[in-house]
Amino acid sequence: MITPARQRNHILLVDDDMVLRGMASRTLKHAGFSVHAVDSGEAGVQAFDSGEFDLVLLDVMLPGISGFEVCERLRQMPGGLHIPILMLTGLDDTASVDEAFRRGATDFVTKPINWTLLSHRIRFNLRAAALAETAMRHQRQMSAAQRLARLGSWEWVVDSGEVICSDEMLRLLDMYQLGQTTHFDALLAHVSESDRSTVASVRRQSAESGRAYQLKYAVVCDDGVERVLIEQAEVERDALGRIVTLRAIAQDITDRVAAQQRIDALSFKDELTGLPNRHYFLEVGRGAVEHSLRFRKTSAVLYFDLDRFKSVNDSLGHEGGNAVLCKVGWRIQRCVRGADMLARCDDNGQEEPVARLAGDSFIVLLVDLANDQVAAQVCARVLNALAEPLVIDGQPQFVTASAGIALYPRDANDVPGLIQAAEQAMYAAKKAGRARYEFFSQELGRLSHARAELDKDFRRGLMAGEMCLYFQPKVDARSGRMIGAESLVRWDHPEQGVLAPGHFIQVAEETGLIIPMTDSVMQMACASLAQWRQAGLPLVPLSVNVPAPYFAIEEAVERLASTARTFEVDPSLITIEITESLLMNDAEGTLERLNALKQAGFRLSLDDFGTGYSSLSYLHRFPIDELKIDRAFIKHIDEGERNAIIAMSILMLGRQFGLEVVAEGVETAAQSRRLLTAGGHVQQGYFFSRPVSESTFRVLLGKGSIVAPALASDT
Repeated sequence: MITPARQRNHILLVDDDMVLRGMASRTLKHAGFSVHAVDSGEAGVQAFDSGEFDLVLLDVMLPGISGFEVCERLRQMPGGLHIPILMLTGLDDTASVDEAFRRGATDFVTKPINWTLLSHRIRFNLRAAALAETAMRHQRQMSAAQRLARLGSWEWVVDSGEVICSDEMLRLLDMYQLGQTTHFDALLAHVSESDRSTVASVRRQSAESGRAYQLKYAVVCDDGVERVLIEQAEVERDALGRIVTLRAIAQDITDRVAAQQRIDALSFKDELTGLPNRHYFLEVGRGAVEHSLRFRKTSAVLYFDLDRFKSVNDSLGHEGGNAVLCKVGWRIQRCVRGADMLARCDDNGQEEPVARLAGDSFIVLLVDLANDQVAAQVCARVLNALAEPLVIDGQPQFVTASAGIALYPRDANDVPGLIQAAEQAMYAAKKAGRARYEFFSQELGRLSHARAELDKDFRRGLMAGEMCLYFQPKVDARSGRMIGAESLVRWDHPEQGVLAPGHFIQVAEETGLIIPMTDSVMQMACASLAQWRQAGLPLVPLSVNVPAPYFAIEEAVERLASTARTFEVDPSLITIEITESLLMNDAEGTLERLNALKQAGFRLSLDDFGTGYSSLSYLHRFPIDELKIDRAFIKHIDEGERNAIIAMSILMLGRQFGLEVVAEGVETAAQSRRLLTAGGHVQQGYFFSRPVSESTFRVLLGKGSIVAPALASDT
């Protein structure tokens, strides 16, 4: 609720003439005023102190203290500084009028009083007081706003050189001692020396040309503190078009500038290691490339990536892994000489030659190289330093790195291109055995381009639904009857035909597309089972390969189970094939997910058993239903007892643990007979059937058995 403003009509009348008091009271009350009348100066002071009045009518000639003294006292009392005071006097000499105004009178009325004019005179003074109060309130609000915004203003009278400053401007410039009126040179005195000539020149040019300007500069206060102001100005012209005044506002943006500097510092720095980051490297590298181009010099980018850093994180934990990264960054910094690289100095003068790009990748920029071998020498020095043990929590830890080298202008003409080329060379070093470096080459560039095209094409193909399933039967070799099948993903490429996983599975894993691809495979497998059921064909369990990265997502089990529910497929018809690497990483989390899959009704198979970090504890702890002997142990099983030992041992283990054992890669009758002799009757391989398309597999389902030699209609 808004309270209405109080009506300004309360008048204090101080006069010792009883008749005048009566007439004045009746006249003013009739005009709508409220009047409180007293007969002496002391009574007037006392009434003012205890009441609330809007105007005072004060007689000059009073008993006791005079009206002049009463006026002076009222001005010193609370609420009396700005109240209108009208002096009633029969004295019309100039001296008395001057004395009244000197003591603080607002106006005077001479006796005898014209009562009609008195009412108008009072209303005029009340309106003037109200306007003055409004103006003062607005001024206070403006001053408060300027103070909060740290916004000052000034005017420069061009002809005289006089400058009039607001209170806030004086505070910003630390110029209170000079007062609001000063001169142009004094306005410049607190501007920092580095900015002073520029500020003076811009202001004078504006005063001469009439152009407005905006300018940022620093001022130095008397206590030595430096502040940053941003100033905007425009000119005022007289009737003849001459420039007479330059008006400006200036705002203190010190805190804003400091905040932006902190943001810039953080945006250029890696939070973990304190090293420069990729953003900084790109900024500095641009200047280095321009320098090399101008002086026809060679530059190089060295890209370092730690080998098998995931195992370091797994063994030391997140904090330990971070400690390793910090020490690696420090070690690279220490062993790269200042003369080798383009270095940046921070506020304390320390060089920051090494940047951390992301994860466990670091990068160095070398400039003004005498030859390519200088880059190789620096790279070798870093790799040797990193090979030395790192002490983390009192224990030595061993890490190595692989590195790639790209040269400007040979390999790329800008910094992003150099980084990309060096990264490709680093991956080549990893493939060549790790803990080494490789130079970028045109062949690497060609392969990288082909890989990028494959990546793009595979994404398109996955989105377009070009993935399809082929099926390879699992056979009971005693009867030739098909008892299951493995679902194998293929890419039905519109130009290249049907592609096996070897063409695209690595791209899927490295880009993270292995997750949606696995979802697609599960959906296609369930859809096939639903279609075969609807067609009245006999159903056999299908195996679906689920890679380790898929189990890293929290909803992995629910996504698999949801797909089976969507197609109304009994989960017992789906065997989830996993690899030993999944059991090695996050064993407890994996155990929880596998138990959840078992509870959902799925069967579980351990694929390629014996090729990884095989452990009998897997067979004891994890709810596995099936082991698959890798084809590597089947290949020479019929060529002597030594070659058959591992396969025979896995068959024996499977029987001991109550697991079904599947032999993969059976290609000959001799291999099949040798496995049957040892009790390995569940077999899979080219001897029985190559992976076949869905339409061909429907035919096999109808037959219900497989007859060697293998079908060759599909690949």
